[in-house]
Amino acid sequence: MKSTFSLFILILFGSKLFSIETNKSIDSINDLSMSFAETDATKSMFFANQAIKFSEQQNYLTGKAKAYNCIGIVYDVAGNYDSSIYYYNKGLQIAKEAKNNKVTAAITNNIGMIHWNKGDYEIALQKYFEAYKLYIQEKNEKGQANTLSNIGLIYADIHKDKEAMEYCEQALTIREKINDEYGLSISYTNLASLYSNLNEMNKCIAFNQKSIDIKTKVKDDYGIAINLNNMASEYTKLKQYDKALALNFDAEKIRIKIDDKFGLCTTYEAIGHVFSKLKNNNKSIDYLKKAESIAVELDSKSKLKDIYLGLAENYKEIKQFEEAIQYFEKHDALKDSIFSTESNDAFAKLHVQYETEKKSKEIAKQQLEIKNRNFLLVGLFSLLLIASLLFYLIYSKNKAKQEKQLQLERLKEQEQRAKVILETEENERQRLARELHDGVGQLLTATKLNLANLKNTENATASIQHSMNILDESIQEIRNISHNMVPDVLLRFGLVKAVEEFIKKIKNQSTAINFESTNFDATCLDETSQLMLYRIIQESVNNAIKYADATTINVQLTSDEDELTLLIEDNGKGFDMDAMLQKNGIGMKNMKLRSEFLKGHLTIDSSLGNGTTIIVDIPINKTSSI
Repeated sequence: MKSTFSLFILILFGSKLFSIETNKSIDSINDLSMSFAETDATKSMFFANQAIKFSEQQNYLTGKAKAYNCIGIVYDVAGNYDSSIYYYNKGLQIAKEAKNNKVTAAITNNIGMIHWNKGDYEIALQKYFEAYKLYIQEKNEKGQANTLSNIGLIYADIHKDKEAMEYCEQALTIREKINDEYGLSISYTNLASLYSNLNEMNKCIAFNQKSIDIKTKVKDDYGIAINLNNMASEYTKLKQYDKALALNFDAEKIRIKIDDKFGLCTTYEAIGHVFSKLKNNNKSIDYLKKAESIAVELDSKSKLKDIYLGLAENYKEIKQFEEAIQYFEKHDALKDSIFSTESNDAFAKLHVQYETEKKSKEIAKQQLEIKNRNFLLVGLFSLLLIASLLFYLIYSKNKAKQEKQLQLERLKEQEQRAKVILETEENERQRLARELHDGVGQLLTATKLNLANLKNTENATASIQHSMNILDESIQEIRNISHNMVPDVLLRFGLVKAVEEFIKKIKNQSTAINFESTNFDATCLDETSQLMLYRIIQESVNNAIKYADATTINVQLTSDEDELTLLIEDNGKGFDMDAMLQKNGIGMKNMKLRSEFLKGHLTIDSSLGNGTTIIVDIPINKTSSI
């Protein structure tokens, strides 16, 4: 349906009757961009850029601000917060220039979401209150309710339940007043979670049931399953195990129907927990085993940790102590490896709740959009049939022109990507060729000369031994080159050990290299990402030794809840940043490409005589926006 509507809109924009000269047409393009913002980044970007182009032609500031907001959301969903903030701020500036408070409030609210996701609660609250005041000025009650709900979730996140309840109830009151049905289901779920934290199980169950009633109307199966599991958890606390099992089994059917593997894992774990409470340990083990199988498939360490503990306790109850010990050991091994889960449990719970509500809201929004577009298509298509004979040639011509332009843009992008890849591969080939020529090549040439002189020398044994020594050096040189291409220690023992081995090999008397790893958790990086980070360290340290004449090099790896940070600094002779940027050397280009691969931010600070500092920040907290 979306692709049909998109093609139809493009055809209409190609005609004179439905020309791009109307601001409503630009708003329609932005609506298309927004509809794809969280599901198809490529389509959303395409329509947003078209809206910017047409807005500039018509000097339509509001359309341009909306388009930049859409681009910001695409980057926000992808977890690229720096780019997201950049485009949000561009849109915000234009919206203020257009004096459009509604768009200004929406973008300000989205900026607040970025800071919430990053844990900057003070800034997030400031942005939410700014948006709230603008919504009041515009008398936009739906916007007020959404912002109040976000403020309530911030307070819940920092364990201020009283304030959280106050704002969530305000949002609920407004949504009841304007009859925002789906908004009410979100408020009910938020309040249910707050009452669960306060151990008011009956209120929690009641609000979950209210949310289910609304989600049933809009056929939000995903949200219903979550509410069912939440209610089952409360009945388990109340020791009403039959009700808890019935609700969990209802949730199981829905999870299977919509192929929600993670949710099914949660449901099986919950069923296993109830059977454990009923002392039916064998059934509990059966369901926990099902949950374990899915968690292993999904590589969900947080799930496996709790499942292992449940299995260990069940095996202990039936006196199968060998199995119990095995699962206790598995649980303990995972417990220490999961990053930040235990230290901030309240934030994790809020994040899961937030993602659930966002997905439910998006499903209802898409269903409403499909319904509205169906009505719009009927009217527009009828009008198109009347005008088709008069404007057929114009439609065809403009459609072909737009498709050709789109194809040219795609080809240009593909050529640019291919060029970068080929340049990188060619540079690597040249480097490898130089190492083979200058290192192994010379050693083998010397061996050849020694062997050639055997027939003319009396001391043949010494020459043979000397040749054997040179061959040994050649073999070692080849091993070194192979190690430098893909270090074996990196694959076997991880990034920290690989860096330590690298520094140990290149350390010399004239240069002191210090390496420090603080709270660094490499488990959040796959092997390719660890190799990229290793290459950046390798390139930076080698440059400091070869070109900067550094006597001291410091390398630090740290991590926190949101990002990994690499810091490399030396006391070498430094370089002119402007000249280096114009030169755009291979080393800097490779570091930049590898940082971009890691979705990180590369910062290089250097000046003549003052050494060089290199910082790479890599985000690891991928939170979507609503």
